[in-house]
Amino acid sequence: MFVKYEVWPNLLCALHRRGIRTALVAAHVVAGAWVLRPWGRGVRALWRMFSLVLVQTQTSTDLLAAV
Repeated sequence: MFVKYEVWPNLLCALHRRGIRTALVAAHVVAGAWVLRPWGRGVRALWRMFSLVLVQTQTSTDLLAAV
C-alpha cells in the first residue's frame, strides 16, 4: 500500500511484474499538476500499475480520468 505521494517506482514495478496487487490511497491531484502535463507520462504509467487508486476529491477523479 502506498499513501499520497509516497510512490516508490522500483518497488511498484517489481510488485507489478510479480502480479502483486497494490493500492494508492489518499491521492490528490490539482489542475496544472505536472503529472497531468505531457512530461508527466512516466508518472502516469506508474500510476496505471496500481490495482486501486483512491483519491481525496471528485476533482482529482475527474482530472485523472481526463488523462
